[in-house]
Amino acid sequence: MPPVRAPLPVTLLSGFLGAGKTTLLRRLLDEASGQRIGLIINELGPAGIDPPGGASYLELTEGCVCCLLNPDLVAALTDLAARGDLDRIVIETSGLADPLPLTWTMALPEIAAVATLDAVVTVVDAANQAATRVEEWRAQVACADVVVLSKLDLVDEDAALAARAAVEEVNPRARLIDGAAGFPIALLCDPGPGDRPPAAMGKHSDFTAVTLTGDGEYVPDAIEDLLEDLPLEVFRAKGIVRLAGGRWAAFQAVGGRLSLDLHAPAPVHGDTRVVLFGRDLRRGDLAALLARCRA
Repeated sequence: MPPVRAPLPVTLLSGFLGAGKTTLLRRLLDEASGQRIGLIINELGPAGIDPPGGASYLELTEGCVCCLLNPDLVAALTDLAARGDLDRIVIETSGLADPLPLTWTMALPEIAAVATLDAVVTVVDAANQAATRVEEWRAQVACADVVVLSKLDLVDEDAALAARAAVEEVNPRARLIDGAAGFPIALLCDPGPGDRPPAAMGKHSDFTAVTLTGDGEYVPDAIEDLLEDLPLEVFRAKGIVRLAGGRWAAFQAVGGRLSLDLHAPAPVHGDTRVVLFGRDLRRGDLAALLARCRA
């Protein structure tokens, strides 16, 4: 009997026309060392994308991956998951697409068994945000867990602040990243709270990863409250904690998106482990927040 595989995490990459999605995608592929990534791109002939040997490339030539109940997307995700050698799938939407229907599609039972939405990343052009702030732009920003501000190196401080303010007006819960310095790949392609160290943060020297361990049991409601109100410095959290009665809870949170499994299998290592990624994290403060969740 073949082993049961966990659903593949899916990163949805969004952004208005010319924002820099292709540039960010190239960075993700270049920097995701040791990760095998499957790509789904709903535009023909994306310029400059040459997937490395570890990537599987798939173009949807008909329909739009953002369409609700799109059969091509279901088939594409199922086929990629069936390979058995991928660590993640990245879906790049078109520059005019609203990502929200795609997030609904990802919740369909026939997809949930093979793939799960991990994060929505939207690229915003800081140099042209005033001119591109149309209905499609707002929809893409509103759906984002993480917003990457591109072209900040081309604007002055006032324009950069205006771009940040525009994003925060539409989506105050999204985490903002300076795309000019590169993308902290560990926010998406990390190994999780296992034995391996987190992936490198690249050029983002102010981004760090904090791993916390603990004994005892934790209160499910308290863990959920903590994850729903993470400090702004925390961009991503993953972990598994021991609950009362020998149960385990596995979770992950990116921006405002939370996934919590209160009946997770016991980890091989047998410990509570939590990994937090973010900017300028203080281990002591985070450890204190986790400790308050103990039974």
